[in-house]
Amino acid sequence: MNNLKLMKTEIFENEIPCDFWASVNGEYFITREQIGTALGYRNPSKAIEQIHYRHKDRLDKYSCVIKSEINRSLQFEGISSNGSIQERTFYSRKGIMEICRWSGKPLADKFMDWCWEVIDNLISNQGFMMSSNQVTVFTSLIDGISRQNNLLLSQNRELENKIIRLENMISSLIPPKKHSEWKKQIGQKIRGIAKQLGLETESEIRSIYGEIYNTMRNDYGLDVNNYKGDYLKNHADVINPSAIDIVDDYENLKSLFESIVDNYIEIKTFVSNH
Repeated sequence: MNNLKLMKTEIFENEIPCDFWASVNGEYFITREQIGTALGYRNPSKAIEQIHYRHKDRLDKYSCVIKSEINRSLQFEGISSNGSIQERTFYSRKGIMEICRWSGKPLADKFMDWCWEVIDNLISNQGFMMSSNQVTVFTSLIDGISRQNNLLLSQNRELENKIIRLENMISSLIPPKKHSEWKKQIGQKIRGIAKQLGLETESEIRSIYGEIYNTMRNDYGLDVNNYKGDYLKNHADVINPSAIDIVDDYENLKSLFESIVDNYIEIKTFVSNH
């Protein structure tokens, strides 16, 4: 037990001051001299020392010796064994109870009850107690956590800003595809045709598109590929356009493509029969 801190001074029987000292572990102590004085001994320190000697096996574990000056005028002033001036013995609550039990003094029970009540109140009011070094360490720890948290928040904000800038850059390089109601309607028609023909896979559905392009080229002399160069000139942001996008950009191709789709079942049946 190296350090104690004066927590409170109470007056017993309206005339005897008793200092209550606390350790960093939350245990409370009174000095040997003050216990002996409160119990009414003429030589307080010597009397309690003799009780301690007779019950050494019990009181050794409920006491501590600290070499230091005790200044009662400075409340909450800590005492330490470092740089000691004189030796003083302190007893914990259990030690006080043991001494009162063996002293046989008229005030023993009253003093024991009084100490118990004072210490109970101190424990209730004090809560968790830390030494000055512990407070310093705890404060430094909290400051460190706060700084780390602020750093993480700053890094998160910076990362979010980078993501936003990157998304904006990508959007400028790759503009969103333009919605085409015509392509949507044509797609629905072709899927309806595929269903009638019992075609279910995506590759089978794409084959219908391929047959329509072939019909446009072979029967009507309109090859979609011949329009690709002109389409790219008008759409500088596109590198490799799909055939249906090219068709969607030219009214004559759209009209022919839609006509073939509308008559696809008949054309398919005619070709199969011949």
